[in-house]
Amino acid sequence: MLQFRTVAAATSSATDFPLRLGRAPGRVKPSVSAFLILFIAASACGGGSTSPGNNGGGGGGAAGVGGGGTNCPAGSVCMVGTSFNPSSLTVGVGAVVPFINNSGIEHNVQFPVNPPGVADIGNHSSGTTNRTFNTLGNWQFSCSLHAGMNGTVIVQ
Repeated sequence: MLQFRTVAAATSSATDFPLRLGRAPGRVKPSVSAFLILFIAASACGGGSTSPGNNGGGGGGAAGVGGGGTNCPAGSVCMVGTSFNPSSLTVGVGAVVPFINNSGIEHNVQFPVNPPGVADIGNHSSGTTNRTFNTLGNWQFSCSLHAGMNGTVIVQ
């Protein structure tokens, strides 16, 4: 039900205006607050590492962006949203590195300089492709579909 109050102005006659019902200005509904807290917490998840076996998790992904899950197996490179996780992976000579895309987003893996015996990985939106790194070096790669989506495999 809409309520009205009458206010007398010094220079005019009485004026009726609608009275705002509900919350005080500036207050946020509890459900919105809970959503924001969860969104911020989920955004802070994930991470990367340069040490083997400590790859952190992938981000959960925002609505419509895909997340790729929260676990990237040790020694793997996962395509999460529009980033590689971890962005840098250190392995030994002869290591088999799985490149995993469970994000539902189309990605590829391209090496500006291919390590001997290692081919690029074409566009795909799901699946795992293994590559064996037999040559020492820092091997940079990127996804040509997403600017800034870069990574490095360091073979020691």
